[in-house]
Amino acid sequence: MSWDTVKRKIEGKATIHSPKKKEIALSENERKSMEETALHEEKVSSLLCILATYTGLRIGEIATLTWKDVNLEEAVLNITKTVNKYYIRDKHGNRLKHVYDIGATKTEHSTREIPLTDKAILII
Repeated sequence: MSWDTVKRKIEGKATIHSPKKKEIALSENERKSMEETALHEEKVSSLLCILATYTGLRIGEIATLTWKDVNLEEAVLNITKTVNKYYIRDKHGNRLKHVYDIGATKTEHSTREIPLTDKAILII
């Protein structure tokens, strides 16, 4: 039996409801307020949050950035790695501890060039 046949049988007999994800986004005023606060504080962590809003980078991607990933001449960031999290488990499968390491991005499409705005360049 082909997958298409199975899919049609399932679709004909069942209604599948997937929960709608509620999008959580900052309003323009909230974003501006956050940016002003971060620029005033001049803390690295605050500035990295602003960088995330300009680039759409994930926290694990930001955490692995080095100067080798920054190309100011072409105004791009090269994303080739991220922070990976996994667990050390005992012989019964119980989690013992979290382990973090730097590795390749999860998918081929996650490896990419991110264009930088003028404001993102100032933050870097």
